Amino acid sequence: MTAVQQRPRVVAHERDEAPPKISVVLVHWERAGVGDTVECLQSLAKTTYPNLSAILVNNGAQTFPTDRFLAALPGLKILYTPTNLGFTGGNNIGIREALSDGAEYIMLLNNDTMVSPDLVEKLLAAFDRSDVGIVGPIVTYFSHPNRAWFAGGRYNRYLGYTFHTLMGDDLTGPLPNQDIDFVTACALLARREVFEKVGLLWDALFIYFEDAELCLRAARGGYRCVLVGEPLVRHKVSASMGAVGEQPFSPLKGYYFGRNPLLMARRGVAGPWWPIGLLGLVGVIYPYNILQCLKARNMPALRGYLAGIRDGILGRHGQRP
Repeated sequence: MTAVQQRPRVVAHERDEAPPKISVVLVHWERAGVGDTVECLQSLAKTTYPNLSAILVNNGAQTFPTDRFLAALPGLKILYTPTNLGFTGGNNIGIREALSDGAEYIMLLNNDTMVSPDLVEKLLAAFDRSDVGIVGPIVTYFSHPNRAWFAGGRYNRYLGYTFHTLMGDDLTGPLPNQDIDFVTACALLARREVFEKVGLLWDALFIYFEDAELCLRAARGGYRCVLVGEPLVRHKVSASMGAVGEQPFSPLKGYYFGRNPLLMARRGVAGPWWPIGLLGLVGVIYPYNILQCLKARNMPALRGYLAGIRDGILGRHGQRP
């Protein structure tokens, strides 16, 4: 992977210095809700951080009301791609633009979120040591603001799989800031030098698991990932990919959930643990998810899941054929 050319590191948090420049990258695609994107931009417009800019990537969407987006967040920069490059490719377009614009920190933010006004200040404060490379907040369900969707990410090296800590649990108060394996790309803030040193999101994945792969790669480069233990983002939870309701896998989501953990294992994200993780995938994770699809009689999702496993074994990557 070719990393972005490095620039001298910018030291933030000095008194008497201007607040560091932060760029937020959002991606909008054809199946994304226009109303969701507008509401997300409106919530960004209410943030209190004084040196914040935003980049919205039109990831091949034909339905793209530019005027509504600009009205929601004046000063918004809009980029266009001719086709859908996936969550990875769309975000990478925005990350490159943010780096070119001189951003010292870059935030990835899902278009179907709403953020707290003090989100940026709370996240920026967590960069209290030079080895903290990526931080993120607790993310709650939009319809249940006190219920955790993401309160820390763990990569189980025995199973070769990622997990959200406390997912679905009701929160009784803030958590302590803590080191975690990965931050969800739903709301992720990283130093520019992380992208300069370890590279951007891995395009082979297209969508899903890209955040864990990036954070594990950053950890191998010497960077820590930290959870800011406050619920600062509300997420509408992947409605465009069929993740709402009793059947959590759509055929498309099932495909990437079947394929991408295998691609990660093949890439060696767990270092010498990767053969054990591969056995865990085949012996535990895949049978469990196949059984859940069968119990729900969700045959379309099962077919997508099995197709993803097949393509993961074959090493196929990018957008599903």
